[in-house]
Amino acid sequence: MTPKISVHDNEIRSYIVDGQEQKIVLHTVSPSYPPKLTDVYFNGVAIYYFGGDYFSNILFNISEIEIEAMLELFKEVVLYAYSDYFSLQSKGEAQVAKEIRERHLKAFVIRASMGLGGFVLCNEMQFVMLSEPRVSSV
Repeated sequence: MTPKISVHDNEIRSYIVDGQEQKIVLHTVSPSYPPKLTDVYFNGVAIYYFGGDYFSNILFNISEIEIEAMLELFKEVVLYAYSDYFSLQSKGEAQVAKEIRERHLKAFVIRASMGLGGFVLCNEMQFVMLSEPRVSSV
């Protein structure tokens, strides 16, 4: 059995948003010694929202939530930034949630103890522990 990977209290060191590949990767590091490096991959990204980036972001957790819960939590963001994508005002939340499910999308919420939070609507999310330090492309 594979142990569950946790990013609780991990610092987000950097992240990549690749619009062409529809992928987001969060590069995180644990506060433990020696530090554990974990990348969080969101694949097949349809939309996302990140807010409160302090450049020193500590994660509380990342979890899948119901589509309706995501729409409730981030309704203003979705109405403002993605109204053309969803037509939320004219269709209503129930119809939009149905369309999201038909596209096989899942909602993931990013909660922070400090800093960056938000949501990602995508096909899948996975945690990958790294055995070696990543090479920075920045």
